[in-house]
Amino acid sequence: MYILLINSKTNQPSRGEINRMIRDSEIFAEGDRKIKERADAKNDFETYTYTLRNQVNDQTTTFGQLPPAEKETLAEAIEQQVKWLDSNPKAKTEELRTHKQQLQQVVIRTMTHANSEYVHVNDTHSRSFRAEL
Repeated sequence: MYILLINSKTNQPSRGEINRMIRDSEIFAEGDRKIKERADAKNDFETYTYTLRNQVNDQTTTFGQLPPAEKETLAEAIEQQVKWLDSNPKAKTEELRTHKQQLQQVVIRTMTHANSEYVHVNDTHSRSFRAEL
């Protein structure tokens, strides 16, 4: 937010100059908003990507305990996005959001697949346990 201070002890600007200053401040405010929006999108994507990478490498997290194939799928997707981030330092806001969404989709598919495998294994184990009874 910009504050326009006009001091009556100095040469007073004309009405046109005042209007121009107001228009300029509005233009700069819009530009600043876009810069902040892009910075927020980049920070959000980087934080998500690097946090996810750390979790995949940490055996105490859900991601770290995934089966090797799922962990590899996630690790590859994460590294692709890290490389993209490194090679596109001036990416636009929408590009950053799109790439984050792509990574999120890989996470969702991977976790869904891992969960369905877990349910299948438990269901099979449960059936064999009941058969033994």
